[in-house]
Amino acid sequence: MTETELNGLRREIMIAYGFLLASIIGTITPLALPVCLAIFLCVTGYAYYRDDAMRDTIYATHLRWIVRTFWLGVFVYFPLMTLITTALCLSGDYTAVTQALGEGEKNGHALMTIYIQHNAELMTRATFIVSGIYWFWLLYRGLWGFGFAIFRRPVARVTSWL
Repeated sequence: MTETELNGLRREIMIAYGFLLASIIGTITPLALPVCLAIFLCVTGYAYYRDDAMRDTIYATHLRWIVRTFWLGVFVYFPLMTLITTALCLSGDYTAVTQALGEGEKNGHALMTIYIQHNAELMTRATFIVSGIYWFWLLYRGLWGFGFAIFRRPVARVTSWL
């Protein structure tokens, strides 16, 4: 493969990482979340589409890195972070709920509202902390691959879970 062709592939990889990082950074704004997820999905689709063209180049590892970031995020880290957040949110103070039950309250919606009102701060903190960890993991993956692409290097530890 000529140097010109490799530069073209590098440019494609840099654009893919640019879109990947933009989609990750854009998720800070809840209104942009569906658009950012669609962009992330398109970048992953692009990585699958261009896999054959870049198979024997240093940029093949970049495509694999992008695809692994998507699948690890969707099927490993997002469910794990959801379980951790749920566990933290359910570990709150139940005294107000117990008191309402003792007073004869049987409406499940009312009991849940009481629980949320008394544990809103805990639930907010847990959600922000765990979501922040997930967000920084995605950002790390995007910047790690981008850094290797800038210096025309294959991604080191492409099978890493981090």
